[in-house]
Amino acid sequence: MQYRQPTVYRQSTPVCRQEFVLLGPGASSLPGLFEEIGPCELTAGLNTTANPYSWANFANVLFLDQPAGVGFSTPADDGSYPVTLAEASDDFAAFLTRFVKQYPQYFQHGFYIAGESFGGRYVPRFTADLVRRQLAGAPDAFPVQVRGIVLANALVDGTYSSLGHYELFCTDSPTADLLRFNATACDAIAAAMPEAERLQRMCQATYDASLCQTAIEFGQRNLYKYFQEQVDALKHSPYDLRLGCDVPPICIPQSEYSTGDYFNKPEIQSLLGIGEYQKYVSINFDLNAKWSTRPEIMLPTTREVSYLVDIAKVRFLVLNGNYDVIINSPGIFREWADLPWHGNIQFRLDPTRDWYFRDSKGALQKGGQLKGRGQQVQVAGVDNAGHMSPGDQKESVAYLVHEWIQQS
Repeated sequence: MQYRQPTVYRQSTPVCRQEFVLLGPGASSLPGLFEEIGPCELTAGLNTTANPYSWANFANVLFLDQPAGVGFSTPADDGSYPVTLAEASDDFAAFLTRFVKQYPQYFQHGFYIAGESFGGRYVPRFTADLVRRQLAGAPDAFPVQVRGIVLANALVDGTYSSLGHYELFCTDSPTADLLRFNATACDAIAAAMPEAERLQRMCQATYDASLCQTAIEFGQRNLYKYFQEQVDALKHSPYDLRLGCDVPPICIPQSEYSTGDYFNKPEIQSLLGIGEYQKYVSINFDLNAKWSTRPEIMLPTTREVSYLVDIAKVRFLVLNGNYDVIINSPGIFREWADLPWHGNIQFRLDPTRDWYFRDSKGALQKGGQLKGRGQQVQVAGVDNAGHMSPGDQKESVAYLVHEWIQQS
């Protein structure tokens, strides 16, 4: 009998819009299921084939379309759906608690939660709410220990995306062969960095939505704008620097095979037990718009992350594709080096080293860069990957996640 590691929960794969803020809620998890880490992947003719690098090879994996109203999930009877993290967190906890009661056999080894992109807001908040109730001894608390969190190209604090641009485009970074700014742009970014850093610290210290918006907008106007010029000229996608912008203004790279086409086939919905046919869309833009108008969209989840690391002792594995610009690796490494927690100094002093994986032939291959090896927080840059790094580099990322789970 194949042994399976603790259950892994993967959050929705969100979308980011490039305006003055990073948005994300409203996207279905099914592209992640069929394009990244699920047991099957789409092929030509809208068929499926086995994914040899699925996380399901070493874990029981649950995908959840949320908040309610996303993908195949349904809103309330009156058509409403959650529009805040607090409301969505309550639904998340209620669903998981019922799921565990019905399928306790899948939770015997603990539980991991994973999220991508806007999952950097969902996962820390939802998990912190679960854990607080557990530590408080609430009778209806989630009955399974959360052992770790995996975040991929995750939006925890939106200010760090712009703060990574000097290193990304003005130094010998992994992206220098594709785009390097001229001296005038680099000097302007360097001159604006002190004020951007000051505003970022104010946002973190106060959790004031207006101050956080000011910090994000300053970064967009003074640091990010030089790359935005490349996007406006359709030269580069913010989600994968290797690609142009085929569908402006959002510039999300198009999948070769559409999950929307696949899940809108009546025979597929019948096999899934959907019941009455419903049109599947990968992004609920109505929900996205409602979330984006709320001040909460500006707030980071750094405090929740610090709580989970320091108080709950939850382990973190943070992945980031090195060709992602919207959530870029220099900003992510910087963000986690700034994270307030008891192991911060050890993490900062740990050198960033190359990490390796063994491919299907047993050969050792370089996967990217890793900081915090063996520590409670580990951050990995993923070579040759964009915003959906677990899908861009299925083999190396699956290897890294499996090794990380084995360390617990």
